[in-house]
Amino acid sequence: LAGVSSTTYFARANILDTSPNATAYWFFMPLSLMLYQFFAVRHRFWRIPIVLAALVDWLVICLTFCRSIRLACALSFALLAAILIGRTLAGKGKALRVLAVCAAFVLVLGLSYKACAWAAGGVGLLARSAESPAEAAEAAPAEAAYRPAVSAVTLSAHPLSSGEKAVYSDPRIDATGLDSISSERLTVYRAVWQTLREHPRILLLGCDPDAGMALVNAKLPKPVVHCHNFLLQCLLLAGLPGFLLILAFCVFLLAAAIRLLFSEVQLTAKLLALPVLSSLLFGQFEAGFFNYTDARTLFFYLICGLLLGTYYDVFSVKRSAEG
Repeated sequence: LAGVSSTTYFARANILDTSPNATAYWFFMPLSLMLYQFFAVRHRFWRIPIVLAALVDWLVICLTFCRSIRLACALSFALLAAILIGRTLAGKGKALRVLAVCAAFVLVLGLSYKACAWAAGGVGLLARSAESPAEAAEAAPAEAAYRPAVSAVTLSAHPLSSGEKAVYSDPRIDATGLDSISSERLTVYRAVWQTLREHPRILLLGCDPDAGMALVNAKLPKPVVHCHNFLLQCLLLAGLPGFLLILAFCVFLLAAAIRLLFSEVQLTAKLLALPVLSSLLFGQFEAGFFNYTDARTLFFYLICGLLLGTYYDVFSVKRSAEG
């Protein structure tokens, strides 16, 4: 509640005035842990406060209007639904289980993503209904001034636009077009690749963060503070040597998480894979991991350690039993 700030003409959750995207992941951390706690708690009575806290936490995530975290949450809920359906149909035929798991995953993935928009829209309606006529009149000029930028801005003169229109879309509405859905991140990625082609020395030695982003921003219609992809950010800052180390670690994490999901292990062990996979998806649109030392990165390291510790415990026990 203390972290709501106004951007453009509507309010977004923004803790400590950092950014709504960082705020979204900060609240995704406890949501992931509460999901784990819900199934791990011994006394079912404690599930009631966990659910209430999780609902409030999820609502704050919705009010950040961050598409990246909506994807991460949707993936977590979809994987959870698939796991539960698979366990429920454990005694059924394999074809039925696969069909049911896939259907549950796709259905929950779509509904979870849309539910964030519905919840935030409901809160917005309540807020507008509580506004006085004077407050509504004061906000109207700002909204009218922002609307043209929401629809489309022509950038045909820009070298990366190729005659296209870059849509600076309102994060509260569903965008159309791949670049618009990604909040113009594809344009940023193209600028990074073009920078690397023009300065191949960066691939060997990396570069200073400020100098690297200055080169990227020179190719963009509006400046950005990072590459909006943690792997591209690592490639820009650490070159190929650092990038390959990070990529190898992420591939190992991905393999461990998937193996836990598809193995006959306890439900709580499988749940540790959800925040790791969702965080890796979130990192494809943000640059916090391995590049900053704030709560997002520290939580990511913590949850990776929990996953890998559980992975080694589970499969070392299995190897011992088989031996």
